[in-house]
Order: sequence, then structure tokens, then C-alpha cells
Amino acid sequence: MSFLPPLPTDTQIADQRGRLMRAWQTWLFALALEIGNNGTTPLRPTNNIYVGKQFFDATLGYPVWVQTVGPPIVWVNAAGTVV
Repeated sequence: MSFLPPLPTDTQIADQRGRLMRAWQTWLFALALEIGNNGTTPLRPTNNIYVGKQFFDATLGYPVWVQTVGPPIVWVNAAGTVV
């Protein structure tokens, strides 16, 4: 599951001075947050999380999702089993 907002297709990318428009800044920031969503089990994120946030756990070899933000944070696999 991705938490990216909709692609801002109704606005230009940059203003006349070459600065990114606010909608594109927001979208690119969200993209940057999602790109880093992978690593080993000890590297699972503990902040900026939300129910449904996906993380590819390289130790397990499959994606996991946040079921509850806790405390404690509960991660589950696609079958809903706590991992």
C-alpha cells in the first residue's frame, strides 16, 4: 500500500522562476518517504508510521504492514500473522 497523494496533474510543475509548485513539493516529499521503505527487520520504522504502512522486510523476504501503531507497533504479513 502506498501513501502517495494523487499525482498533481492539474498544476504546472514549476513557476516562472523555476521553483516547484506546492502540490508537486508535497507529492515529491511523500514519494521520498515511501522510497526508503525497505531494509532488515531491525530497521523497520518506528516514527512517521500509520496503520497500513508497508515495509519490505529483507530479513523475512516479503512485505509487512503496520497493524497498530501501539505502543507497541505491531507488524503483520499479508496473511495477518504478527511478524
